[in-house]
Amino acid sequence: MSISCQTLYNDVCRIVGLGTGNDNLSSAFTRAVNRSLDKLSVRANLEVPHAHITQINTTISTLNAKYEYVLASGVMYYIVRLGFQASDPRVATVQYRDSESAWEKDTGEYVSDLINIAQSDEDEDIALLGKVST
Repeated sequence: MSISCQTLYNDVCRIVGLGTGNDNLSSAFTRAVNRSLDKLSVRANLEVPHAHITQINTTISTLNAKYEYVLASGVMYYIVRLGFQASDPRVATVQYRDSESAWEKDTGEYVSDLINIAQSDEDEDIALLGKVST
């Protein structure tokens, strides 16, 4: 299954409190998605990186739909750093910190899941230093 960028974009618009017709946000969204996909490709050491998007009304087929929450986390991380945040400085500070911790946690889960999938045919468990889980 693929991930709908339009659905993700609508979520971002609601979170930052802007309409879907905001040109600055739509441009930043595309950059945020591509930066997130690049980061996931690097963190997971993918031989073939995730494909970039060029427009909002597209789908991402190189990332399994079960990782949509990871991509959403990355998009919010980059959207906040591109200047789209709450006008209240106290809320903006929390939003900045929360997006960073969520992105770090979610990329870790993504990489761990890919490692577990890759070793599912193996007898040894890399994450448990060679000890086979029973």
